[in-house]
Amino acid sequence: MTRGSSFGRPWGILVVDDDAVTLRSLLGLLRHSGYSAAGAAHLEAAMSLVRVIPFDLLIADLRLRSDGGLKLIRLAREQQPAMELIAITADPDAAVEQECIQLGVTYLRKPLDLQRLLRVVAEKVSDMGRERRWARKHITGGFAARLGDAPAKVINMSYGGMSLEVPVPPAGLSLELPVPPAGLSLQVPTPPASLSLDVPAPPVRELRQPVEVRLLSFALSLNAELAWTRRLEPSGTWTCGAALLETDARAVRAWRAVVDVLPT
Repeated sequence: MTRGSSFGRPWGILVVDDDAVTLRSLLGLLRHSGYSAAGAAHLEAAMSLVRVIPFDLLIADLRLRSDGGLKLIRLAREQQPAMELIAITADPDAAVEQECIQLGVTYLRKPLDLQRLLRVVAEKVSDMGRERRWARKHITGGFAARLGDAPAKVINMSYGGMSLEVPVPPAGLSLELPVPPAGLSLQVPTPPASLSLDVPAPPVRELRQPVEVRLLSFALSLNAELAWTRRLEPSGTWTCGAALLETDARAVRAWRAVVDVLPT
């Protein structure tokens, strides 16, 4: 199953790294996780792609021909302001990191934690898709809800979905790196020192997972799909994002009526 946006097309991710093994590894990881991903190993090719193709997310190594990765990120921010950006580097630089922060770029250091990378990617494309199409409304104090069988609190809503706060991670949702099914190879002959490919032995579920969400105050039950989750420190509580599945037209209309009456 290919992960798609609320418009029904795959998320387009451009990965740029001049190390061929790292590039191939990251592309395999993203594609196996359900994303539509393209790769470029040369700065000039990547800049040409950014100028003509509306990618949703760019993952770029900063050390492309010295500071080429930073030039690419600046170009992406100029050409496509809505594009989400992730910078990766094996040579941390405080000044470069500060510029990335100012440009709204997530800055990740090598060796990469692949589980964290997948979480960041999921959050970025999930948040981006909802914000592009529908305004999000924050709820002061939250609405009492249940996520499956667990107590939850809805903290923001849009026509396309919601964010929830829960005391424990949603049951059955694993954030570990999925294990490739039998017969599928990520084609990584020898991982480079800058890339970690530790894969847990037991099989785990994909990040996206169907779930029932019930709004207790409105006696409303909805079918949704979990897209991301993260732990909040120091409270130890969890937040997660759920995209609305339009399987019940009456429930969707009721949900959107609730969103409509909320203050902006």
